[in-house]
Amino acid sequence: MIRCASHALVVFVLLSFSLNASAQWKTLDSQFPPTLSLSFTSEDTGYASWHTILKTTNGGVTFDSLVLPANIKKLAATLALRTMSWPTSAVGYAGGEVLNAFGAYNGVLLKTTNAGKDWVQISVDTNYLIWQMIFPSPNVGYAMESTVTNLANRIVKTTDGGNSWNVVIPASQNSIPAMNFRNDNEGFIAQRDDLGVQVKYTSDGLGSTPSIRVNGMNPPAPSVVFAFVPTEDTAWLASADGFLYRTTDLGGIWNKVRMDNEPFLQSLVLKGHIGFEYSTQPTKGMNYTTDFGHTWNATIIPDSGGSVKALTIPSVRVGYALISISGSSYQLIKWSAPKSVQATIAASELLSVSYASDEVTFSYTPSNNGRTLGVYDLLGRKQRSLELAARSHSVSMAQSALKAGIYFARTDRALAKFLIAR
Repeated sequence: MIRCASHALVVFVLLSFSLNASAQWKTLDSQFPPTLSLSFTSEDTGYASWHTILKTTNGGVTFDSLVLPANIKKLAATLALRTMSWPTSAVGYAGGEVLNAFGAYNGVLLKTTNAGKDWVQISVDTNYLIWQMIFPSPNVGYAMESTVTNLANRIVKTTDGGNSWNVVIPASQNSIPAMNFRNDNEGFIAQRDDLGVQVKYTSDGLGSTPSIRVNGMNPPAPSVVFAFVPTEDTAWLASADGFLYRTTDLGGIWNKVRMDNEPFLQSLVLKGHIGFEYSTQPTKGMNYTTDFGHTWNATIIPDSGGSVKALTIPSVRVGYALISISGSSYQLIKWSAPKSVQATIAASELLSVSYASDEVTFSYTPSNNGRTLGVYDLLGRKQRSLELAARSHSVSMAQSALKAGIYFARTDRALAKFLIAR
């Protein structure tokens, strides 16, 4: 069995410009349905969930309701699908809770394998409500869940596409405010105790006790958000104490990269070198980065008086945010990269390498024309040539097709270094 030992990414041209933000966010829908989760699998295709699941294929201009299982649909008024995860453009999961006929809340999990055309209900421990899900690949996923009466949460894991789940972090008094995984095995979790927040790293999918990388973050943060930038071993940590931290050694050392703290940092998302963060105090505002989070500038969102409830970046060109104006009034807004740099973005490419089971997958910027990706060894000898279909965004090959060692993946616009280890 070949196991990946590291993940690498070589990135195009870094964009450096002053953002005229007032022109970049625009309102798509000022009367959007109340939504708990917003997720886009491409620049144009996205999903929103709460009492149902909505889908757009035109960049958020219009949304259509998807058909849910009949037994779930009849309980739609009490259905709360608060989290979604899309490991591929076709495979997606939606989880949360629903009020059953006896007046008790049960956990619920839905799955699609055809981009939302059909959904099936997956059997889960209904005593636990699902708060967050992360599926790094179609079959391997993690869920954070808790009971109605006991807010102490736990983490469960599946390796067979949700058919069965095992408890990997039991429920305890030490609550788990956040988790994130960069692949099937590597990830961070945060656990809060009397000393503050412990940040822990796992390299084996929580098969063993995760190692503590930050102990007793002080003051104890009411929430911790993780976001990964897929370059080398970099990860970002944003906490509600308002500081933004960056690690380049999988959590061994965390360095502050933003010193002007925002005490109520709510959201953080990054895609390559592009990122947004949102805070509610001392004033509501969105900040924007074009250099992997090293510097941040204010960006202006439409003034609705509400708070950003969901934030997602499907590509370096496009971002979406959902603003809660009141209890039942939401606003969907969209960010587009400034026209002055669209040509630069189009000419650049993000080439990343990810691993699942025995496969290595190369993800890249889609092109209207077919082309090839070459795999080279350290001596520059071509080992494989993979055809990239027009408008495709990824291609895979078996890890077993390569000997252990360091390799380079190359397209006509980007280069990525990766490692195969036995």
